[in-house]
Amino acid sequence: MKSAQNNQETDQDDKNVLETLKASTENILQLRRETTNQLGKVADITGNLASIAKSSATIRQSDNNVLIASQKIAADKEKWHDMLTHIFSGRDKAIDTFIEQIENGVKTNNNEIILKAMDGLSTIVASSPWPNFDSFNKLIDSGGEIELF
Repeated sequence: MKSAQNNQETDQDDKNVLETLKASTENILQLRRETTNQLGKVADITGNLASIAKSSATIRQSDNNVLIASQKIAADKEKWHDMLTHIFSGRDKAIDTFIEQIENGVKTNNNEIILKAMDGLSTIVASSPWPNFDSFNKLIDSGGEIELF
């Protein structure tokens, strides 16, 4: 009897071991599926990070291009300022001279001096300091060398 009972206990133990082994195998397979899924997510994240790094490099290059353009604009502004100051400085002197003549004509009540000074002043104000402004502007746009003085 003990032998049959021992056999039943052994069979039951074997079934328990098999059930435990089967449950463990299912757990291992589930962990493997989850790990594979997580590895796929890691690969996606890695791809996204690479894309972000590439975008970041593009943004840095764009920022650099904007900085270079800003520096060029600042340099062009300074060039234009210097050039216009030089070109119009001669006009300032001539305008001041005509205004002095008008003032002298008013003080001396001499209409002829006033009219001649007004005529000279209107000529200076109406005339262009650049007879060939279009060709000058093209030279500026081309980046050619411009001598101011």
